[in-house]
Amino acid sequence: MEAIPSDDRRAGKPSGRLKDRAVLAERFCIALEDSPVIVFNQDRLLRYTWINSPSLCWAATEYVGRTDKEIVGGIEGERLTAVKKEVLETGVATRVEAAVTFSSETHYFDLTVKPVWDDVGSIEGITCACTDITPIKHVLAERERLIEGIANAHRELARRNCNRSRSCPASFSRYSPVRSSHSSLTV
Repeated sequence: MEAIPSDDRRAGKPSGRLKDRAVLAERFCIALEDSPVIVFNQDRLLRYTWINSPSLCWAATEYVGRTDKEIVGGIEGERLTAVKKEVLETGVATRVEAAVTFSSETHYFDLTVKPVWDDVGSIEGITCACTDITPIKHVLAERERLIEGIANAHRELARRNCNRSRSCPASFSRYSPVRSSHSSLTV
């Protein structure tokens, strides 16, 4: 086993086989193979140059040399383009939640966009990472639906208890029974 000098280890400098870019690229792709994370690059004109694991509309078409407007289309393609153009124009990275509809189903992504600088300090494109957060969004929507259902059930139980006891807290006054001129209870 080859010893790594401690200075190189602390600096995170690769040694031996790790110096080989092909090996690094292979390991990177293997690590992301079954991951919800997608990494990609786009040039200055926001044309795709590489995607580690194309999915959805990017997998359904040839993406190299094409833009989000061409691949995604519509308002979603325009939104993605606007976010990425801002990074190209300002040189400031950003992180946003993005939605993309494919086959009538909306998918949600946590998208990070960073500028890529060339050797002379000009921005030559962007590099991006996005994580599919659709399952999380579905769980959160279901959670909200359940919370609302519990709140509605709680309000209904409180209303019924209030009607039975005829002594209701002020917060339930709108549910308290009132005698009408026909001597029946109304709610």
